[in-house]
Amino acid sequence: MTLEEEKVIQSSSSELQKAKRGLSKFLREEQGFVGVGVSLGSAGRPEIVVFVAETTSPVLAKVPQEWQGLAVRTEISGFPRRL
Repeated sequence: MTLEEEKVIQSSSSELQKAKRGLSKFLREEQGFVGVGVSLGSAGRPEIVVFVAETTSPVLAKVPQEWQGLAVRTEISGFPRRL
């Protein structure tokens, strides 16, 4: 991670965390939901990553493309949220 990328994340850290928590609360009861993280997108801007259990998880239909002004993408993780 470059110094500039680190500055972008730090400068908007509280907004990112607030958006991440909000999206997690929105999706937490959906079947196949694993968790939410933050990453830098290809353009160097922060994005929210929604982790789902598998490609057929029902939660995929509920994941928005954008949340509170941030891009959202999904990632198949294969790990259950709760054991």
